[in-house]
Amino acid sequence: MKVLGRYNYASGYGESSVVAHGYDDLGERVVIKNMGKGKEVHKQILKEFEIMVNCKHENVLDVIDMGLDKDGNYYMVFEHTNGNVLEYLQMDLSKAGKESELGSRFFTREEKIKEIMRQLLLGLAWLHERGVAHQGMTKDNVLVKVKGCDFKVKLGDFSCARRLCNNPPETTLKVGTAVDIWSAGILLVGMILPLEMPELPEKEAKGEVLETIKKFLRALDDLIKDKDALELVKSMLASDPVTARQALAFRNAEDMSGIVKRAPPLQGLDMIKEAQGEYAACSTGN
Repeated sequence: MKVLGRYNYASGYGESSVVAHGYDDLGERVVIKNMGKGKEVHKQILKEFEIMVNCKHENVLDVIDMGLDKDGNYYMVFEHTNGNVLEYLQMDLSKAGKESELGSRFFTREEKIKEIMRQLLLGLAWLHERGVAHQGMTKDNVLVKVKGCDFKVKLGDFSCARRLCNNPPETTLKVGTAVDIWSAGILLVGMILPLEMPELPEKEAKGEVLETIKKFLRALDDLIKDKDALELVKSMLASDPVTARQALAFRNAEDMSGIVKRAPPLQGLDMIKEAQGEYAACSTGN
């Protein structure tokens, strides 16, 4: 085992943005991420660390520590998780036979999706009500921590997060809380339909993003037969989307059973991939 401060790990740490799974000095599992070198890296991780510490919540990934290794690389230490939400959905509990490891209180895929969305929206509501927008949510940083027969959704990677001013200028419309709700809406569709989740690049115009989303929503009319479920998805992907609290209060927010469980037509798949190339995730500001 290798030692880094009060943490030890077997392998994985060493290059920028590479993570290692290890243990702290009390034997608790942790994740150690090499953030790289330099003043800009230091400035970035200080901002990320401060936001995560001040927005501590059961649905926000717990940041434990940060430091500098002997080679001059900054690192951050996070609580251990069991993978992202799509990986969790793919777990076959009936075949695995390890209920305590995988979490099985939610027996069907639909029940898991309901609970994932409920917890994700609670986490987003907590952030937004404290003036913080995540702005970089993808399937890879919506994580799951399994404990016994339960699980907790953990929103991680706050590298694109920012604190919002009271009166943002017009140029900041492409960022903010709306981006988080759009991302949650796309994640919802990606969980229910067998779509490859979009990776959301930076700095694209809001108008192009919204036009692509509108085209995709028209394709969803053929996929979602439950009108209330379709209304919820559309309300989250609207140009002026609902808030996280409003989505939580939606009359059928917990009923996803009306969504068809089959692959979308090629047109719909092409549109979600087009959104992947145009969607705005990060701002240029701090």
